[in-house]
Amino acid sequence: MASPSRKTSRDPSSQRQTLALVQPSQSPVDGVNYPSADDHRPNGSSVQICQAEATEVVKRLKPGQAGTRALQRRYGPALVCVRYRKDAGGNTRYTTVELVVDHGPPRRQPLVRVAIRFNDPDTRFQALALGAEWDATQKTWRMPRRAAIQLGLISNKRKAAK
Repeated sequence: MASPSRKTSRDPSSQRQTLALVQPSQSPVDGVNYPSADDHRPNGSSVQICQAEATEVVKRLKPGQAGTRALQRRYGPALVCVRYRKDAGGNTRYTTVELVVDHGPPRRQPLVRVAIRFNDPDTRFQALALGAEWDATQKTWRMPRRAAIQLGLISNKRKAAK
């Protein structure tokens, strides 16, 4: 996907810049028509693209606090927080919002059972740090598959279905 372009313009009446983190065109995956840098807001100002990496967060507010109420009316319960940012030179102030766009149950990592030699304490300590648990009834270590692969206890290749 192409990266967003940057365009600046000022609202002549208020001398405030307007910011939006936008995608350059319609996404074929989600069908959402994102605004482009050439879109204009109702007050006549243009949309400006923000490079979030080049800014510093000055203030972070929860929904309902002063400074977030208009955005809370606009985005409703999807609003998670509002951040006020400034650029490196301190010349431009940006207002960004964090929104919930999807929710569901967390993805669980598959657990595997592996044997770790008793005379290998380093691997046992690393396994414990990665979330392994000793199962005394089975006399094996139970841990996330990703951790077992990282420690070299199992292969990264999955078994083929027969």
